[in-house]
Amino acid sequence: MAKRKYGVFGPFKIPRHDDKGIIVSKSVQDFWEEVRKNDQGLPDAKGCYIFGIRAGRGITPWYIGQTKKTFRQECFAPHKIRHYNDLLADRKKGTPILFFLARQKSNGKFQDTLGETEADILENLLIYVGLQANQKLLNVKGTSFFKEAEIPGLLNSPPGAPSESAELLKRLLNLG
Repeated sequence: MAKRKYGVFGPFKIPRHDDKGIIVSKSVQDFWEEVRKNDQGLPDAKGCYIFGIRAGRGITPWYIGQTKKTFRQECFAPHKIRHYNDLLADRKKGTPILFFLARQKSNGKFQDTLGETEADILENLLIYVGLQANQKLLNVKGTSFFKEAEIPGLLNSPPGAPSESAELLKRLLNLG
């Protein structure tokens, strides 16, 4: 069975271009010019992306998406810019960034297609991991299970010491 390889690219800084410190069309143009310097084909690749804010020494994920088309066509769709800007309006400090997980062929070139099921699985995995870092993730789709399910020792554990079975499950799954 062939491996499903994803290259990780970023973080790429999204410039803020107005007196309110939000993302405007000039920000997007400048952003894609910077991305092309890293890899000419990356804007037209497919995969998943993570919008975050870097502040101090950390980066907080705020939105995770997948592409049905290309990164360039989807990362800055009008409704996504509204999500980003609503978040940025409340935060004068911090740098907005994007990471890309781009599907690649075994030779390192970008894959022309990405199966919908594969994209859904990767996006759900990233949402799960993103919610572990930030319960206020802006995503709506794909988050309710991860926010509501309680599996002691694994997901949204209740306060207190986990049971012996929960501890063994964590060890079995190499989760600490």
